[in-house]
Amino acid sequence: MNVLMVGVSEETKGGMWTVVENYLEDEEFIQRTNLIYIATAGLGSIPHRLWMTLKAYIRILFVLLTKKIDIIHVHMAEKGSVFRKGIVIRMGRVFGCKIVCHLHGATFEVWYKECSERKQKLIKKILDQSDKVIILGEYWLDFIGQLIRKEKICVVYNAVKELERNPYSMDNKDLLFLGALNQRKGIDDLLSAMKIVKESKCFKGKLYLYGPDSENKIEKKIEENNLTDVVEYKGWLNNQDKQGVFNTIAVNILPSYNEGLPMTILETMSYGIPNISTNVAAIPEAITNHENGILIEPGVTGQIADAVISMVSDDSKRSFYSQSAFLRIAKEFSLDIHRNKILTIYNELMGGKELLFEK
Repeated sequence: MNVLMVGVSEETKGGMWTVVENYLEDEEFIQRTNLIYIATAGLGSIPHRLWMTLKAYIRILFVLLTKKIDIIHVHMAEKGSVFRKGIVIRMGRVFGCKIVCHLHGATFEVWYKECSERKQKLIKKILDQSDKVIILGEYWLDFIGQLIRKEKICVVYNAVKELERNPYSMDNKDLLFLGALNQRKGIDDLLSAMKIVKESKCFKGKLYLYGPDSENKIEKKIEENNLTDVVEYKGWLNNQDKQGVFNTIAVNILPSYNEGLPMTILETMSYGIPNISTNVAAIPEAITNHENGILIEPGVTGQIADAVISMVSDDSKRSFYSQSAFLRIAKEFSLDIHRNKILTIYNELMGGKELLFEK
């Protein structure tokens, strides 16, 4: 089996790259699939990104001309990603490759519905050229099922590494926000909620914000909300630093308006960290309200504040949520489960000729 995987570059540092990185760090997976990875998208100026995409197409064409590629696995978001990967899908079809389209776009449905009828037809055509379309949760089945035949759709959850034991400590006092510091992720709502939490005087730690601040406004917003004593922006959180940070966190908060299945939720749950997040997309498929975390409605500042106060004020609740979160990862969101689902898809496309991953 020879697999060509196409996605984003490491510099993007988003959820899609985190998923891709799991494949690239898995020697067993690479060996089973003879994996080749090519990035078609990155960061930088428009000319730089266009040049990167053009070079990627040349590399893909060279690989297709010089190697027998059985499967092309494309990681796709919304907007330009669909059309960039659409070209890759078409190239794969010309060379007789099976196509797996892995959808990640948090705002894909919203974007699609805003497109013209002509563009919607093109999007459907691109997706329908795939042999299998992977979605991140059951929540997307009805919508994607309106665009392509449902038998092509596979639900494969994002996944994270399992730890042997739950490292969560009840001595942890700090809160975490890990993601892009923009309105889609609910950052303004979170800052407003923290004003309420601060006034309650029950919170003894700090909220640490990690992630890209594309507008360079987050520190000003913290000051304007008079939160400099309880909220601190720390920049990007590198993989090598995550363990140290996670081991100090009491609760992770992600009050998003749109999502797929956020890696930040799964990563923190794997460390036994309870989550407060919104009842959108596939988040309720990972977080069960009042079992391993708390779900709220997007945009409701008071609910965020109440959830934080409830969590930091009740050690027994946090302890229960922590253990439940840790066990949920092992049961449904481990890398072993994810690998085998991906390899099962590959296996079916190859006519059942390949062996699956064995732990």
